[in-house]
Amino acid sequence: ARSLSPDDPYVANALGTLYCGQQRYAEAHRQFDVAAASARNSAPWVAVANSGLCYREQGRNSDAIDKLQQALQLNPRFSSALLWLARLNYDAGTPSQARQYINRYFEVSSPDAEGLWTAYQIETALGNGQMAESYATMLRTRYPNASQTYRLLGL
Repeated sequence: ARSLSPDDPYVANALGTLYCGQQRYAEAHRQFDVAAASARNSAPWVAVANSGLCYREQGRNSDAIDKLQQALQLNPRFSSALLWLARLNYDAGTPSQARQYINRYFEVSSPDAEGLWTAYQIETALGNGQMAESYATMLRTRYPNASQTYRLLGL
C-alpha cells in the first residue's frame, strides 16, 4: 500500500498501527508523525491519538497522556481520546482527573459499555457510591451482555 500511495496519510496511520502491534515502536511513531503532519489528513488527531495508544502499549503512560492531550488540542470533541485519558488517569491513581475526562466524554458521546464501566470505577475510587451505582445500573440495563457488565457482576 505504501508503494502505491507513498503520500497517503491514512496508509501511514495504518502502517503505524501495524508496526505498533508488531512492537516496532520507533517505526510506528514515525508513521504516526507522517500521518499527523500531512496536509492531506482531514483528521490528524486520530494519528496523534494512535501514537498515544502505542506509547501506552509500551508502558509509557506519561507519553501516552501527552499525545492524547495533543489530539484533544486538535479536536476537543474527540471522544475516544477523552475516554482513553479517563482510563489512563484512573489507572494512574488520579481518579479526580479521570472524572474530568469521563464527564467531558459523556458530553460529546453517548455512554457505551466501556465508558460506563470506567465511570463506575472512577466514582467507586472517589467514594461516591450513589453515582457509582447509577453508572452500574445503566451498564447492567443497557449492556447486559457486555464484558464490562460481566466484570461488574464478578463473572
